[in-house]
Amino acid sequence: MLAGGALVALTILSALCGSNGLLLVALGLLGLIVSFFAVRVCIRDPSWLLFALVLEEVLPYLNIIPLDPNARWVIRYPLLLPLTIPTAWSVVRTGVINRGWFKGYALFILWCAITITYSEVPAISLGRLIPVGLVFAALIVVVESVQSEADVQKLLGRFILGCGILQLLVVVVWMTQPSDSTWFEEEGLFRFAGIFGSANELGALSMVTIIAGIAHWNAAIGRGRRLLLGLLITMAVMFGAMADSRTAFIAITVGLIAYCIWKYRAIGALLVLSSVCTLLVLLMSVAPEYLNRDVTTMTGRAEAWTFEIIKLKQAPVLGYGYDVEGEIFQDRHFPNWETFWNGGPNTALHNSYLSVAIGCGIPAMLVLLVILMAPWIWLMREDEDAWKLKPLFFLILIPMLVLGAQESGLAEPRYLKGILFFLSWMLVERYRQAKVSVSSQRSLDEQRDDHQPSARALGDGLIWDADPKIARAPAWFDFDGLTK
Repeated sequence: MLAGGALVALTILSALCGSNGLLLVALGLLGLIVSFFAVRVCIRDPSWLLFALVLEEVLPYLNIIPLDPNARWVIRYPLLLPLTIPTAWSVVRTGVINRGWFKGYALFILWCAITITYSEVPAISLGRLIPVGLVFAALIVVVESVQSEADVQKLLGRFILGCGILQLLVVVVWMTQPSDSTWFEEEGLFRFAGIFGSANELGALSMVTIIAGIAHWNAAIGRGRRLLLGLLITMAVMFGAMADSRTAFIAITVGLIAYCIWKYRAIGALLVLSSVCTLLVLLMSVAPEYLNRDVTTMTGRAEAWTFEIIKLKQAPVLGYGYDVEGEIFQDRHFPNWETFWNGGPNTALHNSYLSVAIGCGIPAMLVLLVILMAPWIWLMREDEDAWKLKPLFFLILIPMLVLGAQESGLAEPRYLKGILFFLSWMLVERYRQAKVSVSSQRSLDEQRDDHQPSARALGDGLIWDADPKIARAPAWFDFDGLTK
């Protein structure tokens, strides 16, 4: 039966894929085989599922694959579905998805599904929402295995390992491929894209590698591991500079400034301020064009944001459908007629907050912000931080929020930025649930003790009256266990 089903599926794929059918079917079959063995590994250790998701979200869309970008689903879904369908069934069956703020985001996904009914491009909205739900469920399974600070750092290590493999591919392409296939000219500057279709995607890889590497630094025990991690961070900085990812570096800088002020107070603020001033002076003297590149219009984004706000005013409550992105630029009143903005749903709005508001409405955006920020607010108000998650507030959350004002894609656990952003949020929510559960159990135990004073008093009296020689017995005998 399995062989027959596989044969039918391959026949359908071959018919749908046209002239490249044989190649696509071969790649899809290879992805299915790889996913089969990956699932077996992830079942034994869910932390490897995070590593698999990092690669699955990136590899099908590499620029070095000679396929039409619109046909990459043939590669992606054989990787995604075997990894995530079992986890989706698991979180629904066990009820984990109904806990805390996990349930809140699940309800947000449900609202996104409702918006598909009136979406301007329903097929695109549905095709983008399904992976979001599946990856979200998979990440829940990943974080449910966390029990301590060591488990948190283990997950960060798995994430960095996936980023390291992608960085290695970038190095190979940089050294072997001609420059006209890896460098692209934008506004008079050449930007390095490497294995990706755009320089911004390489900048995203650099950013998540840097902030995750800094967060994992203290847990990298041993000179060899720290040397490799330092080399990986250095490569990420270099490739980010080659990709001209100014927004990513600004976001990282803001996060590091906040972390230093939180960690070292006034001394940290002075050190950071002096470092930033020195860096700006060096950039202005060595590469002034890096800072002056279309700053007044935010690299052309200001005009697009103005139109996005106009369209948002026309549908503030319901929006235009989940993740339709640049489909609104097809409006004939959009003033910019450059081909860059003519990609329809594939054109990014360059603002994660506006992207959610335009897709699902302003109320949905506000609710999403509450869902994503509530666990972090709870964490920062707590005195205890057993899993050492507070540094992630400055090293991951703040840079991502800053990046969200310039780039799309932070409202869903997709691609590298979304996976790291939601992973950190889920870790905090998992810690909150664990701590609340322990506090509730302790409170329940105290209530049970209060309702059984006579049993304990009777036990104390019997032992004390029986023999003076065992008067010290209450100090070691488990009366609480006895009364329970």
